[in-house]
Amino acid sequence: MNILFINPGITAMQKDAPPVIPPLGLAYIATISKKNGHKVLIYDCVLEGAKNPIPVKENESNMLCYSVTDDNLLNILSKFKPDIIAISNNFTVTEKEVIRLSTLFKNFNRNIKVFVGGINCTARYNQLIQHSDIDILFIGEGEESFSEILNRIEKNRDYNNIEGICYRKNGQIIRTNPAYVKNIDSLPVLDWDLLYLERYLEFQQFIHGIKKRAIGMVTSRGCIYECVFCSSKRILGHWRGRSPSSVIEEAKFLVEKHKIQEIQFYDANIAINRARFKELMNLWIKHINIPWSAVGGIQVTHIDDELLYLMKKSKCHTLVISVEHVEPHLQEFIGKKVPLDKVLQICKTCKKLGIWIHCSFVIGFPNETIQQAEKCLNFAKKANFDSISVFAATPLPGSRLFDIIAPLKKIDPLSVRLLSDDFLCVKESDIEAFRNLKKNMQKRFLISKIIKECNPISIFQRIISFRMTNFITIIFRVFKRYCVLQK
Repeated sequence: MNILFINPGITAMQKDAPPVIPPLGLAYIATISKKNGHKVLIYDCVLEGAKNPIPVKENESNMLCYSVTDDNLLNILSKFKPDIIAISNNFTVTEKEVIRLSTLFKNFNRNIKVFVGGINCTARYNQLIQHSDIDILFIGEGEESFSEILNRIEKNRDYNNIEGICYRKNGQIIRTNPAYVKNIDSLPVLDWDLLYLERYLEFQQFIHGIKKRAIGMVTSRGCIYECVFCSSKRILGHWRGRSPSSVIEEAKFLVEKHKIQEIQFYDANIAINRARFKELMNLWIKHINIPWSAVGGIQVTHIDDELLYLMKKSKCHTLVISVEHVEPHLQEFIGKKVPLDKVLQICKTCKKLGIWIHCSFVIGFPNETIQQAEKCLNFAKKANFDSISVFAATPLPGSRLFDIIAPLKKIDPLSVRLLSDDFLCVKESDIEAFRNLKKNMQKRFLISKIIKECNPISIFQRIISFRMTNFITIIFRVFKRYCVLQK
């Protein structure tokens, strides 16, 4: 069969970098489908529209729409003649577009089967299945379910007992339990050739990157935490890690065939399994030996000085940690307690090794005060992170925070945007103060950082300790991040 995989268009703030990221979820399913003898094509509307985004207004904000025209899409259908179109729906803000595309494709050819899967689809399958132009929804991870569906279609059999799907039969809605790949090493190495990798590298926007040809990889799925603002564990299931040898095989392919110079690991916590992580680092030193960073974040309770020294030896240049908040009762509300003394120790070791350490904070929780939020900035200065990010506590559909806040504030789930501060969970009288704090917190931190790094005493200390190169690197990267904020 001919299977067309669609990554739908999306809108983003004008000041943000183009949201061009390889759709790895689609690529894994396309890789398996190709190995099973099907003809596959991945069409990324975001990538195709990235060079000429269209200015639009959304909730009085200046946005850019990264997409293509309907004529372009229908031209692809005319040439490729798909039997099945699989649309990714990872974000709530693309749900309306996914529904619209489903109708567009069905109007073009009623015989085309339209499948939808992804994070938002898993969270909101009850709403999506109400649209008759969508034939099947995939709940959880779709690799195994998708392959079985194709097998049943070819044999003209029904979909009974297939895990992780939602569909209509004889006027009834049928849903099975979410599907998760138990052994992710059973999945083939990603066929990066399906993604036209060179085109994605044109839009490489890694703030933490140090090489031009950098690409992201995932070595695990799921999470062991259930943070109140995140839907990862609920939707992606418990943590499962790929074997280190599998990761090395994929990295070798990227380095040797595509000349990749740096890997950015997207894992929610790549170091959860200590033995696995150590083995991966040792194999990386032996077989890959290119710079890498843990941009997806590592929980500080899973690392120590021994691992940090090994990470440095394996060419780790950036470590992202998520403190989230410094207030103990808010850490408890979030669902992830972070020992601040351990954070300070990790920072100290990273400074010694020359590993850039970035920390993310989340503010704007129910009953939080502006004074409590300010403590996050004070701690950031004390810890002397190299850079920080500050996010608003956003009630994303599928998260516990959404379950708590949505009924109280009557939130339309389709209007919730990940990086927005439109849905702060604080008191109405405090909303503007929190927005200003979130807007200025990074700038205030970076200004204090620049002043500290440019202090004559600090410069002299770095010179006599032969760390002037690291000092110059810090100034350059702080300036780079400040320029991004100024946009």
